[in-house]
Amino acid sequence: MAFLPLLVVAVMLHLASTSAQSGPGCKTQCGDVDIPYPFGIGIGTGCAIRDFEIICRRTANGIYKPFLFVRNVEVLSISVPFSQVRVLSDISTYCYNTSTRSMVQKAWSLDFSRSPYRFSYLHNKLIVIGCNTLAYINNLGSTAKYTTACAAVCESPAALTNGSCVGAGCCQNDIPK
Repeated sequence: MAFLPLLVVAVMLHLASTSAQSGPGCKTQCGDVDIPYPFGIGIGTGCAIRDFEIICRRTANGIYKPFLFVRNVEVLSISVPFSQVRVLSDISTYCYNTSTRSMVQKAWSLDFSRSPYRFSYLHNKLIVIGCNTLAYINNLGSTAKYTTACAAVCESPAALTNGSCVGAGCCQNDIPK
């Protein structure tokens, strides 16, 4: 499964004190990721504020990884001072399968509309790579509704420049505020 490792989610934290700490008996680490309060490991344990619960899962290779309970996405890091959570997210694809001689689509979406999380317009971009490819992102559940799109056009994959998103076959667009 492919992942976009630099997705950043801004978190609206309302803390009474910047020195708030987890309660006694609350774990503060899952795998290699620190889990600072108001986040906490477990549901209904009293270790986290509602919607900030983290599930610590053992993966197939025996490594423990944290997941946001509210949307089941893997957490890479949490920064309370910057109100940010970095998460892994899938990449949507629409590719030609040479074996079946057909197009195969893998769509992905992530809905944060009923949660305290928002996509950071500072640390994210909508990026489209390919020939004759269109993608969009929207925020229709908010009072500040938006839809932004990106289209990448080229005559053939040979026109693409690896590692570059300037010109043919690549489009970048900001995520609106």
